[in-house]
Amino acid sequence: MKCTGCGNNINLELPFCPYCGRPNDQAKKHVEDMQKYKNEFERTQSEVLENSKKFSSFTIKTAIIAILVALIAIVAVGFSRYYEMSDSIRQRRIEKDADEYTQMLDEYIADRDYEGLYFYMRVNGLGSSNAFSSYYPLYSSGLDYYHMKSALYDLYFNADRSHYDPEESYEQIARYVLRFKSELDEMEDTEAYSYKPENYEGRKGEYLLDMKQDIQDLIQVNFNLTDEEAQGMWELTEAKLTVLLEEKFDAGQ
Repeated sequence: MKCTGCGNNINLELPFCPYCGRPNDQAKKHVEDMQKYKNEFERTQSEVLENSKKFSSFTIKTAIIAILVALIAIVAVGFSRYYEMSDSIRQRRIEKDADEYTQMLDEYIADRDYEGLYFYMRVNGLGSSNAFSSYYPLYSSGLDYYHMKSALYDLYFNADRSHYDPEESYEQIARYVLRFKSELDEMEDTEAYSYKPENYEGRKGEYLLDMKQDIQDLIQVNFNLTDEEAQGMWELTEAKLTVLLEEKFDAGQ
């Protein structure tokens, strides 16, 4: 720029002209403008850096989540395939030894060993095998029978334990007695969609009817029920049967 006093060329940032000594009016404004631009640059740079950090943090978190999701998917697929292979091997083994399993199940049926049949099917994976689906009502009923007897056992032998609640035993007995009743309802409802003659007719149907009588006798003896009460318990709701069992058991003690 030129000095307004002597006309010589001088640096814009000099506060005075080096030739005539006149104050440079433009210098102060120039310095202020440069400082303003510097401050704006530094603020903008700081914002960019901060946004960059946030973006990087978000990107890293997103990448980690994506990797975890991918790993979970890989593990799930691998487990699913492993289960399918394992189930296929188990099914082939069951089919191969089907005659042996059938013979053992027939022995349990003949002996009216309800719990024995249930555990035999459970241990050998027969409860979920299509090859033995006709035995499933016996398997399911055996599970109800087992839980009912376990709850009855608790009433006699765990009553003195500090955390034992007999109310739970009454409820469990009532629940499993009536769950077993639902199996019989399916056996008697020949129009039901789920009804299959091979599941209930012949020895299997007789087996379930004998189990019903054994359950009824077991409840009648241990809860001091009259014949009428024992026969009518099958038609009660779970809540009413629970109350009846508690009242009769307490009265007999």
